[in-house]
Parts: sequence; C-alpha cells; structure tokens
Amino acid sequence: MGSLLRQLDRSKNWLARYKGPLGKWLQRSTGTPDKRLAEQIMQQYERDARTAEMDGGLITKKVIANAIEMERLATGRELRFPSLRSFLKDFLEAKTINKKTATIASYRKTVNLFLEHMGEEADKAVNRVRSSDVQAFIQARMDQGAAPATVRQGIVVLRMMFKRAVDEGICAINPVATVEVPEGESSAKLPFTDAEVEAILKACPDDEWRTLVYFGYYTGARMSDCVSFTWDSFDLGDTPKLTYRQKKTGKGSKGWVTIAVHPSLKKRLLEWRKNSKGPKEGHVLPGLAGKPLGGNKGPSTLFMHIVKAAGIDPCHSVTGRSKQPRKCFHSFRTTLVSRLQSLEVPLETRMDIVGHASADVHKGYSQGQWNSVKSAINKLPDLTERA
Repeated sequence: MGSLLRQLDRSKNWLARYKGPLGKWLQRSTGTPDKRLAEQIMQQYERDARTAEMDGGLITKKVIANAIEMERLATGRELRFPSLRSFLKDFLEAKTINKKTATIASYRKTVNLFLEHMGEEADKAVNRVRSSDVQAFIQARMDQGAAPATVRQGIVVLRMMFKRAVDEGICAINPVATVEVPEGESSAKLPFTDAEVEAILKACPDDEWRTLVYFGYYTGARMSDCVSFTWDSFDLGDTPKLTYRQKKTGKGSKGWVTIAVHPSLKKRLLEWRKNSKGPKEGHVLPGLAGKPLGGNKGPSTLFMHIVKAAGIDPCHSVTGRSKQPRKCFHSFRTTLVSRLQSLEVPLETRMDIVGHASADVHKGYSQGQWNSVKSAINKLPDLTERA
C-alpha cells in the first residue's frame, strides 16, 4: 500500500510513495496539494505499476486511458489530443523562431511527405501514430527512389518532432524511436569533363550565369554559397583570395574557407564588375542571390536546364518519383577535388580548399583516382620494344 508525504520547504504538492513494477519503491509528485485528490492519483500510479508488471510494460492504449483519467481527476476537464496535422503545423511554426529558412524548408518537406503518406489518418489524434506507420513511410520513400541518407535525415526530423509530443505528454511513446532505417550512402556526384564545362558555359543565358559556373569550377563551393558571395568576400589584389563561411557547416566560428583565386576567375570577376549593370558592392550575383535554390524557377532547377541544353546527360541515379541527377551543380565540387587529386595535391590541402572537415566525407568526392593511376602507368615506356 502506498503512502503520501510532503516536503513543504520545496512544494505544497503531495508526493506519492508506491511500489513500482519490479517491487522497488518509487516516489513521484501528484501535482496537487489536495490530499483527497492526491490519494486518487497515487492509486492510479499503483494501477499503472501493476499493469506494467502483468504486461511486461505499459501498452499505449492503457497509458493514454490513464492520462485521460489523470487529467479528469486533476482538472475536471477532458484531455484532448491534437491531430497529427495540427501538431506538426504547430511544431513548424515554433521552429521558425530560431531555425534558418533552409532548415525550416527541409523540415516542412519531411512533414508534407509524412502527412501525404498518412492520408486520412493525418487528421486523427497524433497519439494514434504507430511505429508501423513510420516504418511503412520509410519503405514508401525507398520505393520512390529516395537515397538512404535522405530517408535517414527525414527520420531524424520526425524523431525530434515526436519527442516533443512525448515531452508535452500528448504521446505515450515516440513511434519513431524503434524503426529500422536504411543503410548505405547517396550516390556520389559525377565530375564534369572539360568538354562538358565548355558546353555549359556556351549554354548559359548570360554572363551572370557564366560567372556562377566559374565559381563552381574554380572554388568547388556549393551553389548556396556561390550565389551568396559578396564583393567583400574577394580580395582581388596582388595575392587574390576568397574568404567565405559555408552555409551548410558554418556554425559559430566553423565553416570558414579561404582559398586562392585562380587568374582566370580573377579576370572573369573584374570583367563582370566592369560590364555588369548591377551594383559594384554587395552580392556579386544579385540576380541569383537570395532566391530559394529549389522549385520550378530556383537556380538549382534552372542550372539543370542549362546542363540539358548543353547536351549533357544528368545521369539520374534512379528512375522513380524522387530521381536525383548525378551531374548537377554539385558536380563542380567533385570536378575540382578530382582534378586536384590527379595533380597529386595532398589530401589535407584538397580538404582545406573545399572545406571538408572529414576525410571520410572527402573520399566521396575523389572520383577518377583509378583513371589517373591508369593514365600514369600507360605513359611508361613499353619494355617489350626494347627486348
């Protein structure tokens, strides 16, 4: 039989002392100074413990039923649970306070995909979501052709969202906590050949786009960084250099990259600054800066139109709904790393140039190593001719 006690120097609320599922004495606040109500709540705690002992753990329906009963005892009101759709909407609105626009866009994409998968169930109580629902969502994403890394990223977001539901007491368990996630990495982007880069430059609609291609080819920076370069990012003096902070990894003092500016890039920048009608300060590419990269008219999508106009096969990794091109703007990053590698530039230097903090990440960008080795070996003299 449990008992009640109070520590008035800490709180006026009664504490319940009762035996847990394994016979261990537990102590838990009842959340009320009313002794009669506290006794009822303590008895509910004891019933929960007995249920857990019999079932090997509290089943979800029992926990929810107990939560409803506890709310009724404590407040006299019926506990109501928000729908999955409204809960996720509220979650996104709350996150907009501190998160970057790109992060919120990523969260929103995951939420929309999950709500679409849940269908009519999305308008039912959030606590009705089961691990099997999430597991089915994972399988559906894989069937659509999503890369394993992309699926895992979405599951991380969902796990965080449902953890909040658990913390707020509207879900008994986190349905994402026990799901199996796919292993494997995304397909590495393929590098552009010199002929392909030349074709892309010819297919660009104007000098601003050509300058963007120069950025990608000579800096290896991601498109989000390239379109955000300002004139202050560049020192075009006797020792030209570029200094910028990567959007993807630039938290606090991290993510800063300083690299030398190639003479061809310096020449392009000086010509662009002289001939362009845009401002001579601020963003170098004002027509592309500040726009969402995705969407039908985003720079990423428009660049793929240029790639196709140049007669280059995007080499999609899959043919499903979420097909991903293996030749895109990010391929300039792979192109630079591969070129530096073929020139025997040390790994640490290559990592500094493209801003990779991990050698394991960098390996995914070192395309063409075998071709470089093969080419070098083939240059050796044929000894059979000297025999």
